[in-house]
Amino acid sequence: MITFQRGGPEILCGPDNSSRDEGVDGQRTLMIASIRYLDQFARQSDGSWLFAERKLMVDWTETRPSNP
Repeated sequence: MITFQRGGPEILCGPDNSSRDEGVDGQRTLMIASIRYLDQFARQSDGSWLFAERKLMVDWTETRPSNP
């Protein structure tokens, strides 16, 4: 039997995003990051669980030139 009303995981992600500079040279770049989602769920009166809160924590980002 569950006796608490709130709880949640910490989710680790490593997203990356490539883009092209709109400037004259059209340089492609790659942005990489280390992020975490700190989620909280709340138990409802019918016993179901719904998202109550999500915090995004950005640990670091780096942008570098990218060659396709």
